[in-house]
Amino acid sequence: MEQTANLRKRTFKYMKADDGIATRNLILSLVLFFGFWGLGIAFWNILVLRLAFIVCLTGTIIRLYITQHDCGHFMHFSSKRVNMIVGVGLSAVTLNSFKAMIYNHNNHHAKVGDLAHRDAHEVMTWTLEEYNAVTPLQQLGYRAFRHPTVLFGIGALFMFFVRYRIPKSGIRTGVGDVITQNALMFGLWVASYLLFGWPGFAMLLGASVIGACVGVLIVYLGHNYEFTYWKDQEDYDFQEASLQGSSVLDLGPVMNFVLFDAGYHDLHHLNARIPCYKLRDCYAELSDELNATRITWDQIVQCMGMKLWDEEQGKMVGFPKRRPDPALTPAE
Repeated sequence: MEQTANLRKRTFKYMKADDGIATRNLILSLVLFFGFWGLGIAFWNILVLRLAFIVCLTGTIIRLYITQHDCGHFMHFSSKRVNMIVGVGLSAVTLNSFKAMIYNHNNHHAKVGDLAHRDAHEVMTWTLEEYNAVTPLQQLGYRAFRHPTVLFGIGALFMFFVRYRIPKSGIRTGVGDVITQNALMFGLWVASYLLFGWPGFAMLLGASVIGACVGVLIVYLGHNYEFTYWKDQEDYDFQEASLQGSSVLDLGPVMNFVLFDAGYHDLHHLNARIPCYKLRDCYAELSDELNATRITWDQIVQCMGMKLWDEEQGKMVGFPKRRPDPALTPAE
């Protein structure tokens, strides 16, 4: 615990926002966003190029989402006001109400890995004991919820396109922000159709759909792997939860760019006041002592198979195999 505390202290020098870096990266992300959007419209009739530019546009939307998230910690820019303006403005593209996101995300940071507050996590996780204690119908419901097609498909689309219209904690954090976000988002959609017709709207919609699905997967990989961290409150340690319960997404330079280095998720949870554009340098200094869980492309499917927290073994496990009905078992 003392070693973890010392690690956190060593991150303090990376906490200062750099307005120059932040501004250049915001401009770059916006240029790429409008550039790929425009290229997709221009080459709409060439299917291969159309699909390629939709994928590229998706990447820029995810990068802008990370920028909004960073503004939510009020460390992307040095000015709180600028963080607010950028965060609210980007909600047109991220589909996410800024003030509600701040409240919910800070709650997630405060309670990461706490079994008593799993409602603060984006993806609900049952324990193996809880799963075995409920009815078969309830088990079926949880199995359906944790299925990849639901979690990263139907559920992701429902969350971003329906639930976020009146997000969790939206009333608490202010209806005005929710109305502003919806007005900006629908305004952008309407403008895209009026100015560029179906290709303009379809490019934006297609990239948003893919971005929602990939975004939920990225969030999932940040905390759902075999030896993650879940503890009852009496045994809970925040800094241990931050490091052991959060991964490093090692998905290559292209995804590092798309994720704006937010893949150093353990370090982000250890000190959320580090701007995303300084996480890489901070991680380079501390990597030998962090003992990080690295998630690579070939481990994604394995992570998807982690469904339940086994408190006895202290790790995530898959669903238990169904026991055969004794009545159907042949007598010896």
